[in-house]
Amino acid sequence: CSWRIGRGERIGLVGPNGAGKTTLCRILAGVEEPDAGRVHIDSGVSVGYLAQEVSSSEALTVLAEALSGFDEVWRLEAQLEELAADMAGPEADPALLDRYGEVQHRFEALGGYRLEAQAKVILSGLGFKREEVHRPLAQFSGGWRMRAALARLLLHEPDLLLLDEPTNHLDLESLGWLEGFLASYDGSVVLVSHDRYFLNRMVTAIADLVGGTVAIYPGDYDHFLV
Repeated sequence: CSWRIGRGERIGLVGPNGAGKTTLCRILAGVEEPDAGRVHIDSGVSVGYLAQEVSSSEALTVLAEALSGFDEVWRLEAQLEELAADMAGPEADPALLDRYGEVQHRFEALGGYRLEAQAKVILSGLGFKREEVHRPLAQFSGGWRMRAALARLLLHEPDLLLLDEPTNHLDLESLGWLEGFLASYDGSVVLVSHDRYFLNRMVTAIADLVGGTVAIYPGDYDHFLV
């Protein structure tokens, strides 16, 4: 069988326990290799995967975890600081100003100035209080660490977002915020969830995984049941 995920689609991945939903997500994310067949991802398409169990550095703060993975942005920020210090000298090279402008343009293009503010908005939506974002992840339970990992994923805005049981550790308020965020998300989303109400509100198609094959049903979960 074949399964094509188009741009902007919202798909609920369902099937009996043990059918392989998590394994299929891991294959789509490139974490596991398929035993047979192949996965084709268009050039330049980014994939983000939220697993049921997340691993993160407990030494990081919640905010630092959400902002992790933007290595190029922080490298450019360090360059800007170095160039600013060099330009402050009495005999600064005028060429430094041009170089600063080039690095600043690249920094802005990658979202450098908006990332921290955007991360705080997402973390707040997922239930973190303002003062909590500066606390170490080690002080939080696994469910809250999952929220921080989800914030990092949403901040990266991948073209294909794979969410394996994202509702397990969210309260109603955070779940409502996530639904609003995903409703206006530009990329494609594949959701694994046992929450039929969540699926009904979020998806435009159901992918039913049974016996190693996927069948696609347009519509929400109730329509799929019919």
